[in-house]
This record gives sequence, C-alpha cells and structure tokens, in this order.
Amino acid sequence: MIFSQRIMQCTKSTLWYSMRGMAVIYLIAFGSFWVQVDGLIGSDGILPAPIQFSRLAANTSYFELPSLLLFMPSDVGLHILCALGCATAIFLLLDLLSPIAAIGAWAIYLSLIHAGQVFMSFQWDVLLVEYGFLSIWVSLWLIFSNHKSLLSKTCEKLIYASIIILAFKLMFSSGVVKIFGGGSWLDLTALKYHFFTQPIPGPLSSWLHKLPESLLTFACATTFYLELLVPLALLIPSKSLRHMAAMQLIGLQILFMLSGNFAFFNLLSIVIFIPLLSFTSSDIPNFSAHNSPILANVTKIVFLITSLILIFLLFLNLKVIWNTCKLENILPITISQRINGFIKSSSVQEKAIKPFLLVNSYGLFARMTTRRPEIQIQASIDGRIWKNYEFKYKLNGVHQKLSQVAPHQPRLDWQMWFAALRGTFPDRGWLPNFILRLLQNEKSVKKLLKASPYDKKPRFIRAYIVFYEFENSDTIQNIWKIVDERLFFGPVELNSKKSRGDAETSNSRS
Repeated sequence: MIFSQRIMQCTKSTLWYSMRGMAVIYLIAFGSFWVQVDGLIGSDGILPAPIQFSRLAANTSYFELPSLLLFMPSDVGLHILCALGCATAIFLLLDLLSPIAAIGAWAIYLSLIHAGQVFMSFQWDVLLVEYGFLSIWVSLWLIFSNHKSLLSKTCEKLIYASIIILAFKLMFSSGVVKIFGGGSWLDLTALKYHFFTQPIPGPLSSWLHKLPESLLTFACATTFYLELLVPLALLIPSKSLRHMAAMQLIGLQILFMLSGNFAFFNLLSIVIFIPLLSFTSSDIPNFSAHNSPILANVTKIVFLITSLILIFLLFLNLKVIWNTCKLENILPITISQRINGFIKSSSVQEKAIKPFLLVNSYGLFARMTTRRPEIQIQASIDGRIWKNYEFKYKLNGVHQKLSQVAPHQPRLDWQMWFAALRGTFPDRGWLPNFILRLLQNEKSVKKLLKASPYDKKPRFIRAYIVFYEFENSDTIQNIWKIVDERLFFGPVELNSKKSRGDAETSNSRS
C-alpha cells in the first residue's frame, strides 16, 4: 500500500524512477556475482579473496582498502556481503529507508569490487559505484526536497549538473577513445568485425553481421554522432535539447542490448539518462512537511553537506574529462598550463579518495579487434586421449548457438575472452590459478563451467587458441566456422611438491 502510494506521488519524478532503476541494477549485479562467488574468489576459488584479506586485515585500514571483507575475511563473509547487498537493493526498490539502503548497497558493492580483483574490474562495475555514490545524495535530497530555500535550489542544480557531467563523461569519452584508437573506427569498418568479435554475441549478432556493408558503415558513422555530438547537447542550457539528447542516448543503449551481451552496462546507462528526460522543482515529490525548527536545521545541514561533496566531485570529473579527451592539445599553451597547474593542486585529495572509486574514466571498445580467438582447454588422463572443458556461455565450438545472457555477467567467460586476445599464457595471475584448480578438480570452480570431461582429477591439461568467424553461407547449419588454431600452452600436470594455494604447474614430458 505504501509503495503504491509512493508511485502515485512520483509519477512525474524522473529522479525517483532513476533511484528505483538503480535498485534493480544493484539487485542484478549482486545476484549475478553471488552465484559465482565461490568459484571466482572463494577460499578454494581461482583468486581466493578470504586468504588474501586475512593477511591484510592486521595492517590495512578501511580507508586504504575500503572493503568490508577486511572485518570478516571468510567464505561466510563473502556470502553475507552478497546477501546484504540484495537486501539493500530490495529496500531501495521499495523506497524504504532509501538513503540508508543506498549507502549500504554502495559500500557493499565497493567491497566486492576490491575483493573480486580482476573479476570485478569492468567499467560498469566502477560506473555502478560512481552513480551509486551520487544516488546516496539524491535519495537524501528527495526526502528533504519540500524545504524550499536557496540551499535547496543550489543542491537541486548541483545534482542535475552532476548527472549531466556523468552522462557526458560516459558517452563523450567513449567516442573520443575510438578516435584515439584509430584503426577500423576511423575508416568506419569497425562494425564489420564487432558483432562476431565481441565477448558474448547475442541472438541477433549473426543477423546484424550480415547486413549490407554500406549500412554497417553508416551505423559506424552514426555511433560517432551519438557519442560525440549528442553528448554536447547535454551541456546546452535548453531543456528540450537535453530531452532529445537523452532519448537518442537511451535509443543507442537499446540497440547495444539488441546487438550483444554487455552485462548490466546498457541498463545502468539508461538509468543514468532517465533524470535528463525531465527535471524541475515541480517534478519532485513532497513526502512530508518540515515544520519543526530542528528538522529545518537538519535539512539545511543535509543540503550544505550534499552541495559541498557534489562540488568537489564535479571538479574531479572535469579533471577526468580534461585528461581523457586531451583537451590541452587544442587549447592555447598558456591556458593549458594554468589548468594543468590548477589540476595538480588537487592531487593529494584525489589520492585520498581514489580507493573509493568516486570518479572514474570510461571508454568502451577503444580498439576494435578484427579476429576472434578462443581458448579451448582440454584434459587427459593418459596424455593420449584429450577431452574438452565446456563453458556455459563462452564459445566452445562451431555448433554453439547464440543466446541472451545479459544482464547476467559470467565473469570467468569474459576473462577468458580477454586472455585469448593477449595471445600468450601468463606466468602468474588468475589464468594459471584457474588451470591449477582444474588439475585439482576443485568443485566450486567446475560449477562455473557447463561440463567437465572427467569426474576425477585429470593428469594433464593443455589449451589451444582457436580462431572463429561467423559462417556466411546460409546453407550450413552451424553459425560459426574455424579459420585457424594453434597450441596455447601445455601439456602441464600438477606438481605434487606445490601446496594447494600455490598456482604453479609443471610442464609434462609426455
């Protein structure tokens, strides 16, 4: 009943809807990671976070490593964080204790990012934390928004400016990095490769890949228009232009969702753009009257603190935009030097808040890959007969169909895509640890896979790099075809002298 009344009160408040959208994204993000947490970063997982945090807890402060796992470094602690994250997301969705729920969701997801290491290093993870921190102040302001004063109007404008700058930074940076990346982006052939080289193609990716080359070229040029010119309209003091720009950016995100699986990134971007569709004082709901002098003073303090924090973050965001877009190259030297000197003066404050990921740089697909390598891992008991490990979503062979995976993100499958692009087996890191866990037949890690060739421990493991393309012939049932392959590493076997936590293997002489 309370929830339905709130919806009726907030039919015009795009900020209110954006906060509920954030709750949905949080719920997706926490839930998606929770089902993978044991195999990825559990004590017996690929990168055992509890073991690492147990070592750090004694001499590391929260401000150095802002993760609540420092206070409960265990598998139980990881599951508690995921459960609490889902709970705070539900509270935020129902608009119950929203500021407290927003603080909790932000702090818990930040904790999981630091605990998740490389598996939580994606741009949408830090984007969720950045907008999640802003959502704390938005939630507070929504509660006290019926207190009309100069501070209230100032806070309102700063919230709006913060969302505009974040939306501009997100989209404009993505366009700029494509220009700096050059290659197929500059000659407008990037989409000729994009649909079959992206990490996890979607159900429509094969069909989009077969569109006429002239249409793909036009779509590539349109991408530059939407990522470079349209964001500039957000900075123009015209409500109608901002509405038009926001609608176009939302449309772009919908097209991205249709073309592939990019976790919750596109949904999160839409949630950020929603407040740009409408934002005026009359749009803000009046929840309760603040007639008490004490409440009036509390309201003023909330507005003042919010305003000061938003001003500081706005300054840091402008610095990120300045560095990402390399604006010093297009301005007179004297002006660039002054701005650079002013920016350097904030380095101490920026270093202090850096672990909290409050201000970040973005830019997806700066360089378009033109080939699709995949790592095919194989196991053997005797060194003669080899069988494949199958991943749940990563490309396993020419018979694999295209499926809808997003907004769920299979983080091991994504990291396998990046590892294949690097082309060489690393000496240390998550990939050798992953191979070690397979040699040890670790159950929590095997649960991340679709199928394992043996129930017992394999003696040997090796891997090939296999290059795939979409099958262009309509007469062939398979969507994929293999164009090349080579040995990636191995065979390797478990070194019995190594301890369980040591991620080293030895070369086989078989």
